[in-house]
Amino acid sequence: MNYWKQIYQRDYIDPFVSKSMGAIAEKIAEVCKVSKKTSILDVGTGPGYLTFQLTKFSDNVTGLDNDSYIMKKNPVKKLQIGDATNIPFDDGSFDLVICANTLHHINKWKKAVSELKRVSRKYVVIWEPDSLNPCMLFCALTRKDERLILTRPLSLNAIKQELALKTPYVTNVSNYFFTNVLPDFILKYIPSVSFHKGLGTGFIIVGEHSTIKG
Repeated sequence: MNYWKQIYQRDYIDPFVSKSMGAIAEKIAEVCKVSKKTSILDVGTGPGYLTFQLTKFSDNVTGLDNDSYIMKKNPVKKLQIGDATNIPFDDGSFDLVICANTLHHINKWKKAVSELKRVSRKYVVIWEPDSLNPCMLFCALTRKDERLILTRPLSLNAIKQELALKTPYVTNVSNYFFTNVLPDFILKYIPSVSFHKGLGTGFIIVGEHSTIKG
């Protein structure tokens, strides 16, 4: 069964989604010096939770996903069907390339990281769940579609090593998790978002090319 057909229940303007993703987008925009002219590609855009928030900072945002069903829920104007392991854009096409909560769904994740680097001119941002967090482990145990968090965990260090770029910003993050699974009465007791050292629900890595490509 389609992954998103199983879990989709909130749209991009849902208050829990907006509060959490808005803070993430603001942090990315700050660290990566995003302006209205910055070209951004969000790989694994899904229903546009993060992608939509990024449009508040840039007028040139594109979403990429291999799922045509969920793309119909995405409000962003520039959308492209495609695979993260074979991104259909030329080298250095975007100033900033983002892959949020997607790599752990990809068997050939190293190939995906290579593609993220290839199509970016300046920055690559990867946001992944922390497999050491008991909440993430519980979700992996109880949800087949998240099982790779358990069977093939992606650590911060493993991704940094594969990314092989300067990393001007690395942080753990705690935010609402699995907003399409957990009900409101639970989510309201979870802090919306914080950036910190130590265990969180996930981590964010910002990679930077030493010279601007293209």
